Amino acid sequence: METIIGAHRMGSKFQLYNAQPDHVTHGGEDRIEIYIVHPEPGELERIKVVLQGEPDLAVKQCATSSAEALQALASTSCDVMLISCRLADNEALALVQAVVAANEAPRVLVTDMPHDTETALHWMEEGAAGYVYAHEGWADLVKKIRAAHTDEFMLCPDIAAALIARIAELKQLAHELDAGALAQPSVIYAELTPREREVLHLIGQEMSNQEIADALVIELGTVKNHVHNLLRKLDVCNRRQAAQVARQIMAEPLSDLSSGS
Repeated sequence: METIIGAHRMGSKFQLYNAQPDHVTHGGEDRIEIYIVHPEPGELERIKVVLQGEPDLAVKQCATSSAEALQALASTSCDVMLISCRLADNEALALVQAVVAANEAPRVLVTDMPHDTETALHWMEEGAAGYVYAHEGWADLVKKIRAAHTDEFMLCPDIAAALIARIAELKQLAHELDAGALAQPSVIYAELTPREREVLHLIGQEMSNQEIADALVIELGTVKNHVHNLLRKLDVCNRRQAAQVARQIMAEPLSDLSSGS
C-alpha cells in the first residue's frame, strides 16, 4: 500500500521544444503525453504497447539512450518522462538532472529501480516526481504516471518514513548553519547573565553538566536550568549548537564583548 502525497507545481506541460500539435484528445479530454527512455528495445516496445492501451495515455516519443533522448528534446513535447535507471554509465542521473533543470520540465518517473530506500530518496532529491520499482507491475506504472501528472507522489510506507526523517535532518542542518552564522556575538553575549556567560564558556570547552557544576561549585540542577535558558536565548536546539555559538563568541575580541555588555 502506497501513500499519495500532493505537491504544487507551476506549469502543466514541458515546453522545451518547437511547437507541435497539442495533447492528443480522447473522448474530448486531453491525454497524458509520455516520453519513454529505456536501453532495451524489446522492453521499451512492451511498455509502449501497454501504455497505448490506456485511453488517457499517449506515447509521444521513445529513446534507448540519454544522448538520443536529449537530442529529441529539441522537437518533442511531453507531460511525463519515464527514464530507466538501467541506462549505461550512470546516464540516467545526468539525464534526470538535465530534464529537471529545464524550464517547466515534465514530471520524471525513474523506472526499473531496485527496492532500496536510499536509492529512492536519492532520485527524489535529484528532482524525480516518483519511482517505479523493478518488481512492480503494469498497473503500478500506469497509476504512478497518472499521479505524477497531477503533482502527486505515490510513496510506500518505508519511503514516506525516510522522507520525513530526511526533512527533520535538513531542519537540524539549517539550525546548525544558523547557529554557526550568527553575525553579532557581542549582542548575544550582552543578553546573558554573568553566570550564563560562565556556563556558555564551559559548554564551548565541551564540558558536561556535572563538570560545569564542579567547576563553578553549584548544584547540577542549577547548571541544567542555565543550559535550558541558554538554548532558548541562543535559539538553538542542543548543546552542540550552543558550543558552536560559544566558540564564535570566545573568538570575538574582548573589547567588542565588553562594549556589548
